[in-house]
Amino acid sequence: MELVDYCRRENKKQSIPYILIVDNPDFEYVACLHSEEFKNQPVDRFIKEVFHYKSIDTFKSDQNIYEFLNSDNRSYQHMLEKCKKQKKYLMNECKREKRSFSVSVKNTIIEKDNLSNKGTNIDEFFSIIDW
Repeated sequence: MELVDYCRRENKKQSIPYILIVDNPDFEYVACLHSEEFKNQPVDRFIKEVFHYKSIDTFKSDQNIYEFLNSDNRSYQHMLEKCKKQKKYLMNECKREKRSFSVSVKNTIIEKDNLSNKGTNIDEFFSIIDW
């Protein structure tokens, strides 16, 4: 909560927006969402059997992971569609001003009841940068 409180204080100053992105449980889960084949099976097994990586460490250290996750039948768009349907633990209420190309965070909301749900709010980031 310290990080959330810090970001809330900074966002009240109306300086550079602090947009928190939370992946629950981790990056590997969100990476699997890039595949239409992923149906919430165990992430480590999916990465090994479907993505054909030797280990999670090999997957995480891949210098070309962005290209891999957005090639063939994988896409960040699959991930975004799945994210929109998930209950989120953290949400940022953002305001975009197209005229000045500015973004501000009006509120950061924590939904403690959703902490046990797998999910991410990275779709908020994509909606912000999609001018």
